[in-house]
Amino acid sequence: MDKKQTMKKIITPLILFALVISATYYVGVSNGRLNFDFFSKTSEFEAANSAASTKDLDYDGILNQDLMEDPEPLINVNEIVSGGPPKDGIPPIDDPKYVSVEEAEDFVNDATNGILVKVGSSAWFYPYNIMTWHEIVNDTLREVPLSITFCPLCGTGIVFERTIEDGTVLDFGTSGKLWQSNLVMYDRQTDSYWPQVTGVASVGKLTGTELKLYPSSLIDFASVKEQFPEAKVLSDDTGHFRNYQRNPYQGYDDNESVFFPVSNESDRLHPKQLVYTLSVDGEFKAYHYDNISEAGLNGVVRDNFNGHELDITVGEDGEINVFDKTDNKRVIGFIGMWFSHVAVHPDTPLWVSVDETE
Repeated sequence: MDKKQTMKKIITPLILFALVISATYYVGVSNGRLNFDFFSKTSEFEAANSAASTKDLDYDGILNQDLMEDPEPLINVNEIVSGGPPKDGIPPIDDPKYVSVEEAEDFVNDATNGILVKVGSSAWFYPYNIMTWHEIVNDTLREVPLSITFCPLCGTGIVFERTIEDGTVLDFGTSGKLWQSNLVMYDRQTDSYWPQVTGVASVGKLTGTELKLYPSSLIDFASVKEQFPEAKVLSDDTGHFRNYQRNPYQGYDDNESVFFPVSNESDRLHPKQLVYTLSVDGEFKAYHYDNISEAGLNGVVRDNFNGHELDITVGEDGEINVFDKTDNKRVIGFIGMWFSHVAVHPDTPLWVSVDETE
């Protein structure tokens, strides 16, 4: 064997090894969850579903052993599955930095949606191209401790007040687990588990504790620039290396496939259609997001739900305002995908239009 052939035998495996390591990093670490850029769209969903197909997990295997001594869980723990990354493998942002709207144009496109939060006369925008990679931002805005949360698998953008009834201010992280294909948060004070879609501690010491919702709206960056030119925008300087110009869930919002197991399904709407979820006296109702947004922007939508008269309007910024005339108070809901709502609330009514409720 000549010298050239010998070198080729040595170098070729090294190159292949380097490519495998690079691919592993690109697919796994740089994503933070499931990303199969080397497969076709069909096999992407198949691969993700295959990876998440195991539903029967042991309590001890999925949760901290110490949690077994806490109050009885509110959910079936066997429905909690691994999302892939470890605890805080999708890193929450605990020390967020903000930039001006003009500076944000360097990393946010006009069509990019995000969560708008208003406190007093000030506004903050959390673009989804950043939130997708972090899912939770813990911050205090004008002395109000909040967690801004987004689950890309469910399209649920929800803002919670971090102060619970006893005055404790909680900090939240990503547990690496999912329930009904939804982000399971954990609080760093007690390690209790909180499904984002319920906002209720469901496993652990704080089981039964409910977080208060804080008003927010779904809005694109172009509208932020027009309506809130002084808004502060979550910076891409997060302290973590991520490609914020790439969406690891490309095509997911339009596909009917759901990556992880859910207990209930309904074909009344496309699984990924956005709905506005509302709770009145413990009963839940879903409102077709596009239709309620249009109707509420053009006038007052009057609805009667669970014995309560509701007036629904929508602001120019897309914020849905529901006023309970029966109890004389505002009711705050949140936006998410239909499949996520019905997975948790299978028998709730669905508002489709002014003339149609199913």
